[in-house]
Amino acid sequence: MNDNNDRGARVWRAGSGPVMVLLHGEFGDASTYWAPIAGTVAQRFELVLPDLPGFGESPPLADYRLATYVFWLRQLVDAALSGASQTQREPSTDSKHPLTSTSGETGGRDERRADSIVLGGIGFGATVARAFAARYRTRVRRLILSGGGSLERPSRLHSLLSRIKSGQFGDTRGRGPRSVEHLFHDPTGHGVLEAREAFERTSAARERVRRAIVEAPLPPDLTPTCTTLLLWGSEDRYCPESTQQTIAAEIPDTRQVTIFDAGHLVSIEQPHRFGAHLLDFAAIASDPG
Repeated sequence: MNDNNDRGARVWRAGSGPVMVLLHGEFGDASTYWAPIAGTVAQRFELVLPDLPGFGESPPLADYRLATYVFWLRQLVDAALSGASQTQREPSTDSKHPLTSTSGETGGRDERRADSIVLGGIGFGATVARAFAARYRTRVRRLILSGGGSLERPSRLHSLLSRIKSGQFGDTRGRGPRSVEHLFHDPTGHGVLEAREAFERTSAARERVRRAIVEAPLPPDLTPTCTTLLLWGSEDRYCPESTQQTIAAEIPDTRQVTIFDAGHLVSIEQPHRFGAHLLDFAAIASDPG
């Protein structure tokens, strides 16, 4: 990536084909969220999976406002669409490390590329993805939101309560409502230990994002016009299905899918189902012409 576009952000890449950008949530980084599905999705798409600024190995932005993340994402998408990385890498056969990372400029424009992408996100990543798709409508052909994407403006009371509760979602050892296990349907299943470690690493960034979402003004454009998939875990207690219904009422063209036996971190807990639904929905975008 060109430094002007991502300011040194760590970007994981896999596969080749039409560009798909996936944004992780507030409880980890790109590898944590997307490594379980990368091998499957990369057979059809060029995956661009950034560590969001302030998370993983990406340096923070000047502030954590949603509008700042949207502007940062615009630069990253511009770079992806201009073919800033033509060094296509197939995913590794090692399931724990199916991705490779890039951080420098590695090529010129690929004239075969389309002018838009498939964009998706989980949790906070879904919120950024929705705001981007609403602001830059011609650059997103299909949108995928999972466990997030609500852009309700908080009341003053909500803002005050958020300040009081800030930092309380930090019980990484127990199984209460503020624990990592609370994010899973099966708290003893595969991926919980790795998620806990990522949770601990990203606690500072998570609290800054949460405060900025509550306190800073939201972008003026909130309604994407592209077809949108709402892909939810049936047991998501962090962002329940009632939120999915709210979002469906706000976006004109939505498809709703529920993955059973999955909590908030559905791409980790049910990667095969998540990847299959994602590919099925994005199939229309597999032909960049």
